[in-house]
Amino acid sequence: MFAELMSWVKQMVCLVIFLTMALQILPDQRYVKYIRFFAGLILIAALMKPLISLLGANGWEEEIILQIDEQNAADMDWSGMEEVQAEVYEEFASRLTEDIAE
Repeated sequence: MFAELMSWVKQMVCLVIFLTMALQILPDQRYVKYIRFFAGLILIAALMKPLISLLGANGWEEEIILQIDEQNAADMDWSGMEEVQAEVYEEFASRLTEDIAE
């Protein structure tokens, strides 16, 4: 348990150092608020990981994603896809020839 805690603390320290370095090397200060926002999200996710693993929820997110993918694949209607593809290709070709003609 102590080794896991030390590993987690080391990961947090490394993450904070990396995020601080990323903020320091930004050439333009107008992106600082966006980088801080995403860095905060990453830090929150890293802080929550041990809590989730203590609750016994390891791998639950992968199972949910797989279930959603299977459901979406089953719900897809692939009939008429060739016609749609042909229409898109014809539209692209006509616009391309118009652009070349100009």
